[in-house]
Amino acid sequence: MRIKSVTARQILNGKGHPTLEVEVQTGRHRATSSAPIAASKSKYEFFDAYDNDLTRFKGESLDIIVDNVNRVIGPELIGKNVLDQEDLDSHLLQLDNTLERTHLGVNTLTATSQAIAKLGAMESELPLFKYLRVLHDYSSHSDEKLNSQYIMPHPVVTVYRSSQHDSSKHLPVQEILVFPKGGFSYVRDLVNMFNTLNDLNLNE
Repeated sequence: MRIKSVTARQILNGKGHPTLEVEVQTGRHRATSSAPIAASKSKYEFFDAYDNDLTRFKGESLDIIVDNVNRVIGPELIGKNVLDQEDLDSHLLQLDNTLERTHLGVNTLTATSQAIAKLGAMESELPLFKYLRVLHDYSSHSDEKLNSQYIMPHPVVTVYRSSQHDSSKHLPVQEILVFPKGGFSYVRDLVNMFNTLNDLNLNE
C-alpha cells in the first residue's frame, strides 16, 4: 500500500478553464482527482496557484504547478503508506508552509489529497464515502463517534446569486444557500422558496 508515483497534468474543465489533475499510484491501483475552480474568490479563501503567463490561458496555465507536483510533492510522498491520510495531509501542508497556501496553491494540495483518499479507498476495497467515515472515526478526538452509521445526504441549494457577479442584483451578498432538513418534501419547499424569490425580482 505504499505510494509508487505521484504525477500531475493540466486539464480543462467544462468551461474551458485550466485546472490541475493529480494521479497517485500504488502497485495495485491508481486514482486521479482534479481541483475545482471557483467563479470568484473572497478574501477569506486560500490561494490558487497559476503560472501567471499572460500569453497562455490569460495567465491561468499550470505548467509550473504541474512541475511542482512532479518534482516537489511526488518525491516527498513516494514510499509512504497511502492509508495514512492524516499524516499525508499534514505533510502536504508542511511542504507549503504558508498561511494562505501561496507556495504550492490550495488547488495543488486539494487535488493531491483527494487522489490519495480515493486511492486509499481502493486499497481498502471500500466505497469512498465509507472510507472517509473510517478515517473520521479513526482520527476523531471527540467522544461522539459516528461509528459507521450513515444517513442520506441532503443537498446544499443556491436560491440566490448576487451582485458579486451581477451589478443589477439587489443584495450585497454573493449567494444565499439553503441547507434543507427533514424529509424528502424539502424539494417542494425549495421550489416554492425559489418561485417566491423570483416574484420579488431578486433572482432576475
